[in-house]
Amino acid sequence: MKDYLNTDERNQVISSILLRANLELLSKSNFLNKTEKADIKRAMTYINKTTESIKGRLNPKAKEVLEKDKLRSRVFLDNVRAMEELMKKRESDYNKTYEENRDYYYLVELILHYTCNKCQKKCTECEIYSEFEDKCIPEITGFNDYGHCKYAYDRDLSKGDK
Repeated sequence: MKDYLNTDERNQVISSILLRANLELLSKSNFLNKTEKADIKRAMTYINKTTESIKGRLNPKAKEVLEKDKLRSRVFLDNVRAMEELMKKRESDYNKTYEENRDYYYLVELILHYTCNKCQKKCTECEIYSEFEDKCIPEITGFNDYGHCKYAYDRDLSKGDK
């Protein structure tokens, strides 16, 4: 048996520990009948025995990492419909922002085209690079990467790139 947990295993153990805490809160509510409370208490016991057994065979460093991660962990309930609505709103906001700043983005594209296309400079030598980094301009994607700088690219229109 290993005496450590990889990231996925650690997340699963932490999820089990947090599930046990959630079940404990549920067992104290007036919502459940006696049989359901007994079943939940049994489940809590099995989860507790299993997690304690796993913790018992971990090396000290792995135990420390598990405890730190457990303290920094929370469980979120994912609602698919709410997430879809959030993504639609985000996309709408993004499109609205893009339309409002169309001239700015066009200016950035022109600067990229006339200074970064086939650029041989290293990023430490380029003033455009530092300004783009300060303004959080995303790097060019979809073209041949030059490797000198994340904004340098090769867009050869004679080869059919558009």
